[in-house]
Amino acid sequence: MSAKSTASARPVSSNKPQSRIALSQIVRAGDASVRSRGVQTEAEAHPPPVLPQQIPPLSSVGGDPAPPAAEPEFPPLQQRSRDFWYPDGNIVAKTEGTYFKLLLSRLERHCGYFKRVSIDRAWTVVSGQKVVEVRDLKLQDFERFLKYLEIPMEHSVKDASKETAMSLLRASRVLACKVIGDLAEARVLGPWSSASVPAPGDALAGRPYSEAIEMLGVAQALNAPLVRKHTLYALLADDDFWSDVASRRAGVDISDADLLMLYRTRVAIQEKWRVHVLAPPKPCQNSACLPDEETRSALWSGQMSKYATTEVRDPLRNVEGVKTAVRKLTNWCRACVDERVRALADAGDLWWKELDQLLKVVVPGAQA
Repeated sequence: MSAKSTASARPVSSNKPQSRIALSQIVRAGDASVRSRGVQTEAEAHPPPVLPQQIPPLSSVGGDPAPPAAEPEFPPLQQRSRDFWYPDGNIVAKTEGTYFKLLLSRLERHCGYFKRVSIDRAWTVVSGQKVVEVRDLKLQDFERFLKYLEIPMEHSVKDASKETAMSLLRASRVLACKVIGDLAEARVLGPWSSASVPAPGDALAGRPYSEAIEMLGVAQALNAPLVRKHTLYALLADDDFWSDVASRRAGVDISDADLLMLYRTRVAIQEKWRVHVLAPPKPCQNSACLPDEETRSALWSGQMSKYATTEVRDPLRNVEGVKTAVRKLTNWCRACVDERVRALADAGDLWWKELDQLLKVVVPGAQA
């Protein structure tokens, strides 16, 4: 190559870096011009993604670490009982969505339900608290029950309204609480829950039949068969009841099924009454007494016919009057009279037991 050619080529080679520097300056100048006009460059519009490991921890930039999320409070304040949430309670009872924090030792002392819970450890632990759900019990009944159990000096069952006493009785049955249940039953049911056979002058004698009909509804609501038996017998024995049924059936608040059952029982009990009243004394060995059986039967029927010719509405109470009349009869020895008095007394007890089947009730503990 000639010297001339070499000399002419050298400046071109030496000018290339300068050209690249000049080009980058132009580009930067152009970018600056673009930014000055408020327009993003390509690099600014699409920055490269920042990887997680590139993000500095808060502590590295002077911030405190975020506290852990707090667990929700259990149970929520709005679901706690206002009156029965004891800070020192050790059992939480839930009824219809409301929570009560109570003392288990007091509950199990009086309530068989909570005694079983304690023995079986039948609770669920939630947020460190023992929780038991009381089913088959209304919230209002449980709240009333706790008031009378926890604060007895301020709440006397015997002075409670019948509505409150019924509420207490329902709760006591679910919770197996005898101390409150017995008092509530006495307030609600009174003599209607008596285990005694109806007798002259007892607490149920002479009450209006409207009360018996009211208690019939109570017996059904509380599933109290003995109360139902007493109320049905009170209706069976009441002349005014039968008179009103005949004259204004629509005004007597009793179901057709119960009324039909009373009609059938009325017929059956009258037949039982006639059989016992007209049955003569058994033959005896007393020579002074009438020896002939036919004569004895005829004499007895004549003397007792007035007690069997008309219907007796209340045989259990009227049998006492017949027993008195038998003791005054003549032509009979003392042994014969005493035998019939005992037979009539036994008949009254027997009729009362037989009424279970006639009135279709099942009284716990009643003998067959």
